[in-house]
Amino acid sequence: MSLRRSHLTGLDGIRALAVLSVLFYHLDFSWARGGFLGVDIFFVLSGFLITTLLLEERAETGRLVLIEFWRRRARRLLPALFLMVSIVVIAPLVMSRVLGSNALGAVDLGQLRGLGLASIFYYANWFAITSGPGYFAQFSSQSPLLHTWSLAIEEQFYLLWPLLTYFLVRRGVGVSRRLGIGVAIAVAAGSSALMALLYRAGSASSLNFVYNASFTRLFDLAVGAGLAWWVVERPATLQSARWLNPLSVLSLGALLFAFYFAGSRSQLPGNAVPTNFMFDGGFLLCAVGAACVIASVRVEGSWLARTFSLRPLRAIGQVSYGVYLWHWPIIIYVTAATVH
Repeated sequence: MSLRRSHLTGLDGIRALAVLSVLFYHLDFSWARGGFLGVDIFFVLSGFLITTLLLEERAETGRLVLIEFWRRRARRLLPALFLMVSIVVIAPLVMSRVLGSNALGAVDLGQLRGLGLASIFYYANWFAITSGPGYFAQFSSQSPLLHTWSLAIEEQFYLLWPLLTYFLVRRGVGVSRRLGIGVAIAVAAGSSALMALLYRAGSASSLNFVYNASFTRLFDLAVGAGLAWWVVERPATLQSARWLNPLSVLSLGALLFAFYFAGSRSQLPGNAVPTNFMFDGGFLLCAVGAACVIASVRVEGSWLARTFSLRPLRAIGQVSYGVYLWHWPIIIYVTAATVH
């Protein structure tokens, strides 16, 4: 089944799971202390989808036009992002006039302008490292655009990974598959190892760096890309789901377990932070688990595909990008306007 010509409804359900976990985490529910893993699910899914679309274009047309690929991504992602950033940056001026000059006193307007530019030009993750208090100090920093760090990492991946894929696919499907899987495994292993090596337990600056740096977060996207290379031009049949279903159900259970236990309260400001185990390979294990779930959902008619294709999940998944863009600025501005 070609993702260029059809739509897998179960993938919308996976998007819903990801965005809801992030939403509940940002709302600081105690049972969603590991909800930050929703971003990792988004990363794995993005790596899978982008690589799959590139490989299918090459297989179906015999060529890979990267300019067209980047143009399609820009049309889909940029208008909504520009609109959100514009409104978020202008909102303090409007709210101060309507609600009073101290309505948004907790919001750092100087940082907001800088982060607005960083969001538009997709370097918000590096801005958060060099200028921000850190992702896990969001509740104390009141920064309504800090969540755009993940969009920056994805866009950086969108710019570089297609170039590498372009050179890999020129060697033929069989050879390219082996190379693609090998490269994806190497990138995932190297990125995860760097995260483990650079992380220092109890250090807010270390946590902020390894969580936001592009090269220490590539493993999620690389795992998804590796899955795409593995399944390219291989039919997704119910027979293959017989052995995949038990593994994917266990993986989904492990992810749900991690949504509760992967985060813990600490002396650092803000909401729950990942446990030390997550930086020592836990994030990579969750990425592999997410890839197993995606692989099962890819098989239409499988139990997980039917579950994630339920209409409520599909509806949320179809607007997940918009929900992710807007949920955090709304939380920040509502909180700043009502608690000051």
